[in-house]
Amino acid sequence: MHNLLIPGAMIMITSVVFIGAQILSAGSLDEDIQRSIATSLDTGDMVTLEAMQEVNKGYGVCGQYRVTGAPNSSEPFFYSKVDASVELDSDSRRYRNNCE
Repeated sequence: MHNLLIPGAMIMITSVVFIGAQILSAGSLDEDIQRSIATSLDTGDMVTLEAMQEVNKGYGVCGQYRVTGAPNSSEPFFYSKVDASVELDSDSRRYRNNCE
């Protein structure tokens, strides 16, 4: 019976570590997008994300952002997880190909 105890415990520990890493990485994605948008706009104001959805089988994110120091209008963005870059121009080919 205890021959199964060690492999079972290792499977459980591995599962907990894997799931925990996934949860932590999902939380930092929002922060990465906010930081990329703020850097691209060259602003120190807080960026709020809205209406986000994953695209391209999870390799990108489309959504709306709002800057606290700007008028109350939301602007579109596309964030590529592959190269950690953000596209803020909704007329660009990259945005249209991924978000429309």
